[in-house]
Amino acid sequence: MTTNAKAEKIFARLLDRKGAEYFNLNPWDVLQIPFNASTSAIKKSFFMMSRAIHPDKNQNSVRSNDAFNIANKAYKMLTDEDLKLQCEEILEEADKRIAQYHDELKADGKAPETDPKKLEIQLRRTVSKLFAEVEHHKKHLEGVRQREERRKHEKDTQFMEEINRKREENERWEAGQDIRVANWRDFQTKNAETEDIDTNQTKKVKKIVVNLGLTPEIKKAVIPPPPPDDNKKPPPPPPSSSPSESRSRSYRRKRYRSRSPDRYRSTRRSSRYDSSKRRRYR
Repeated sequence: MTTNAKAEKIFARLLDRKGAEYFNLNPWDVLQIPFNASTSAIKKSFFMMSRAIHPDKNQNSVRSNDAFNIANKAYKMLTDEDLKLQCEEILEEADKRIAQYHDELKADGKAPETDPKKLEIQLRRTVSKLFAEVEHHKKHLEGVRQREERRKHEKDTQFMEEINRKREENERWEAGQDIRVANWRDFQTKNAETEDIDTNQTKKVKKIVVNLGLTPEIKKAVIPPPPPDDNKKPPPPPPSSSPSESRSRSYRRKRYRSRSPDRYRSTRRSSRYDSSKRRRYR
């Protein structure tokens, strides 16, 4: 098989097949090596693959760059100690899930799969599924982190905008203070002038009325009445009647009550009497 044909075959497996993004998360599936492969076998597989799909040998095409990045990522995952430990944990979890699935089949009275090739395919699919779940969880956490940062940034932006708005309002208020003071002084001087004019006109009218000797009715029509005094207390109301009259009324009231006590009883208590009495005293 020539180099170009081998490269096209690798391109089709890594880029063109259905669910390639899903299967490329599994480094053992990318490098086409068993799960118990040694470090030398991993290096050998990566060297042979990179020699076929390296961008320098494929005129720096986009497909060669994408395929080489996928293979390089798989190689780093299996050679780095921390990343390889995570991959082995995922492999153990896949073994547990398959064993649990077989136990469920036995409990239902069904025979589990015993063919080694089919078990290998089932294990690879389960491992790829677990890698996809881990990647989905990472993306979810990254999205949550980005949303939190965006929300915090918006909150800080609103806070700074509020501070700038208040500062601008204070600056405008301080800038217009002199104008407000000048307007208030002009208003006070104008009011004082108008009051002086009104008092002078009233004095002139009074002098004219006195000189002409007008009647009181004409004086009321010509001279305006004085402004009301808010601080002046109103006169007390006149008494309704004399003390002797009030005493006589109270005496008559007592005397009348002594004659007819049933008239002033409540309606509830008066139910004991017959209707003729209630009509008579009503």
